[in-house]
Parts: sequence; C-alpha cells; structure tokens
Amino acid sequence: MKRLARDNKGIALVTALMMTLISLAMVIVLLSYVMQGARATGSTKQYKNTLEASYGGADLLVKDIIPSFFNFSGASSSGAISDLQAKYASVDLDFSSGNSCLSEKLNNQTMLWTDANCGVEKKNANPKVLPDITFVLKSTPSGFQTRPGYIIYSKIVDTAVVGNTDKSSVDFSSRNPGGDRESGSPNPIPSIYTINITGERESNPMEKTMLEVLYSY
Repeated sequence: MKRLARDNKGIALVTALMMTLISLAMVIVLLSYVMQGARATGSTKQYKNTLEASYGGADLLVKDIIPSFFNFSGASSSGAISDLQAKYASVDLDFSSGNSCLSEKLNNQTMLWTDANCGVEKKNANPKVLPDITFVLKSTPSGFQTRPGYIIYSKIVDTAVVGNTDKSSVDFSSRNPGGDRESGSPNPIPSIYTINITGERESNPMEKTMLEVLYSY
C-alpha cells in the first residue's frame, strides 16, 4: 500500500482566507462606527438648530407679541387680531385659539377659563392642538430652493397668578418683574403664566423641540 505524503499547502490557504475574513469584518465594523457617528452628528446639529429656533421664538413671544397684545389699541376686541397680524405679517402671525380665549387665559386664573371661550382642545397641554399663537421664523440662505423656516406653536397652559401690575408700559426688557413700586401704591404682584412651546422645521416636522416657559409679566 502506497503511503500519502503530508501536504501543508491547504492549511496556508485556509489561514489566508480566515485572515481575509477577519480583516473584512474589522473594516465593516469600522465603517459602521463611522456611519453611526456621522448620523449622530447630523441629528445633534438638527436638534441644536431647532432648539435655537425655539429659544428665539420664545423670546419673540414673551418680549414682543404678548406685550403687544396687552397694549395694542383694542386688544380686548376682535379687531386686535387682524391689527396684530398686520403688524407681525413678516412672521405669519396667527391666533388659532381666537382672541376671546387668549384674553381669558391672560386675564384670568386657570380655574376661571370657560368652556365657552376655551374648550377642551384649547386647554390641551399640547401646543400643536389649537395653539394660542403660531408664527414662522424664516431664513433665506443661498443654495436653498425653499426657505428652511421654523414654525413656532405656543399655548398658555396655566395662569397661576393674575397680578396687579401695569400692562401699559412699552419697554419690557429692562423693567423688574411686576414693575416698580410707586409711593402709596400696593406691592406689585406679577402675573405668572406657564407657556408650552413647540418649534419644528417647516420642511420636516420630525425635527422639533419642546419647551416649557414660566413667564412672569
């Protein structure tokens, strides 16, 4: 009987194939990490952009729009909405819940909001469900066919305190919360509101942030 000689060439081939497979697996894992990092970076950037837009919307709301509603001529009448929409036409200002509900929320504690003016949906904590005030922060960067604006939905969800402060002032940015006490006048008590805000990109509602603002006026 003829005895076969040992041949190690097959082992070298198997070893080479195993090394190739291991190298390929390492490359796949590395690419996976790189892709996940890129997606995470992109998501973080989108979130920060939307968050900054929401902060900007909150600033515009509490420093300009609500004070204008208080002080605009005829703010207690239905004509106030059309006048304010004209004033803030550049941001597509809209009062979805209506003038009467917003007035009631601003001038009465939560327990006194009536169903006649502010029904269940208007009292809903989600600012996208019949929001009190909406507007669009627009931008015009080059290279975009459509403006990547951000829609701001806002709703007063709680009026904890209705104060006695003067709401006829014009400059709200520098005064103390509740105003300054004059000689012989009662201690100023600011009105306190909780406002829910949702900001989202016009072209992609999945890019959104939600804020809860405690507003002292």
